[in-house]
Amino acid sequence: MKMTSARAPVADQCRQDGTPRRPRLAVELVSPEWAPAVGPAGTVKKEFTAHLRGRQIGRLLLYREIDGTFDISGIGVQDIYQGQAVASQLLDFAFEETGASHFTLSTGTTGDGTLLVLAYGEGRRAGRRVVERPAYLLQAVQEAYCDHALNEEAQPPEQVDAPR
Repeated sequence: MKMTSARAPVADQCRQDGTPRRPRLAVELVSPEWAPAVGPAGTVKKEFTAHLRGRQIGRLLLYREIDGTFDISGIGVQDIYQGQAVASQLLDFAFEETGASHFTLSTGTTGDGTLLVLAYGEGRRAGRRVVERPAYLLQAVQEAYCDHALNEEAQPPEQVDAPR
């Protein structure tokens, strides 16, 4: 089980109705192992959860299909904690862990789940509703890759003494 403290910036600074967000809530994020799911063979699911003082206050249910695509089946945050970037932290954590460029929104993602995703940023691909990986997460991945590549180049080539 993977655990982390959220650290990514809030996707935007206003709620959908234009009112300012409340202060960002520092939560503990938990990610268990992928588990078998109902659907075509090879489909797995994972429930990312957000905890505050040991109590679960939010969750993101994500399915990984056999073709490697990801689908948000459900997302929710307890009412009293909405507007404090808990859903954004769950989405950031899921993007970081999966490496996905986007998540498709299941047709069952409605009501509060849709509002939580709209605050993060919703788009369309091939006519389907999707949540795109935010630019600040793409930049972090690119910087990590560049740092790794620079470190590889900085290492002198290994010298091997060949028998004569």
